[in-house]
Amino acid sequence: MADAEAPLLPGEIQQAGDNVGDGTKTVTQSGSVDRPDSGNGSSTHGSQTSIGSGSHKADGTPGKKGGEDSGNRADSQGMGVERNGTKEPRSGKAKDKTKGAEGHDESCEHATEPCPNGCGADIQKRFLQSHVTNDCPKRGSACDFCGQNVQQEDEIEHLKVCEKFPMSCPNGCDAKELPRQEAERQHMVVHLEGSVAEHLEKTVNLSMHNSTRITNHAEKLIDNVVAVEAMKTNVGSMDKANGCQLLWKITSYNEKLADAKAGRRVSLYSPMFLSSKYGYKMAISICPNGDGQGKGKFMSLFMCIIKGEFDALLPWPFAQKVIISVIDQCQDPDARKNIEYVIKPNTCKDNLQFLGRPIHERNPSFGTQMFCPLSHLHRGDYIRDNTMFISVQVDNSNMPSIP
Repeated sequence: MADAEAPLLPGEIQQAGDNVGDGTKTVTQSGSVDRPDSGNGSSTHGSQTSIGSGSHKADGTPGKKGGEDSGNRADSQGMGVERNGTKEPRSGKAKDKTKGAEGHDESCEHATEPCPNGCGADIQKRFLQSHVTNDCPKRGSACDFCGQNVQQEDEIEHLKVCEKFPMSCPNGCDAKELPRQEAERQHMVVHLEGSVAEHLEKTVNLSMHNSTRITNHAEKLIDNVVAVEAMKTNVGSMDKANGCQLLWKITSYNEKLADAKAGRRVSLYSPMFLSSKYGYKMAISICPNGDGQGKGKFMSLFMCIIKGEFDALLPWPFAQKVIISVIDQCQDPDARKNIEYVIKPNTCKDNLQFLGRPIHERNPSFGTQMFCPLSHLHRGDYIRDNTMFISVQVDNSNMPSIP
């Protein structure tokens, strides 16, 4: 048996030899002591215990290391305890964890189960009863009228055919709560026999009301037909009086005038248009720097008749008055002075090539080489923002109506 160690007094240092074990010392003091050079360069300050990788008693015998018994060692894999080289099994606490987990799953309130009503939903156990009772679309409940058990999702369709569902009398009497089977025609005999006079009066009144409504509708229909015919007449009159107007916008006019003077492009052509809804197809053209006798001094203007879709229904030769105007763009509409040129076709034999029904794509053009002096165009507001407007109006007042 080892000799008992003498107790230490405050301020003393217990040391077993110059170097114990790996060079560590047990220090108990209120001051500070430097370790011998053991390779780790550490020091201890204050009242504390400094240990290295192990500790030794003063007599040089090894002490406990890391909480281990010198004869006992815990198995690092947790499967048992090794005692003096023999592995012993743990106590009953190390049971099969898998078996315990399966038991928990069976009782866990967060586990899901399919709805027993067959709606297809998977519900946590803690909410399953509430779902079955309150939320499931396939939960059953008794109809308020016939008592039949009906699934919640079929309730609306059931009410459409429920024989006990309350309805009003189809004849309009005061009976408001007749079951459907009594309100249907084949079950109305008993109900009608109880109030024959009332139902007869209702039937007569309904017939008279319907007759009055039919008469009113017929009168309104006749009025509408008359109004439509009047509108057609008015539209035809306006079309004949005003014709079909073309408003031709010519942009970059100064550049186009320069091209005409240089001979690059001497003529400009308007879009094609109709004289009326089913009228003559035509177009106009201008020579900004003039043509023939008016070249360099006047703007020339011409029009031509083009083969159209409705030529077979129109009178020939073309004899309608045409007014072509260069619009004055003065800001005051009342002060505008448009430049107008009126064409009154002479339907003599010599002019049939211009005014007759087109045989080819279009007839030769006709008009005037001296429509307006070039100097006059630049004095007024006929060209504003480098833009000119030309309108065409055809008088259709003597045109026959085309259905």
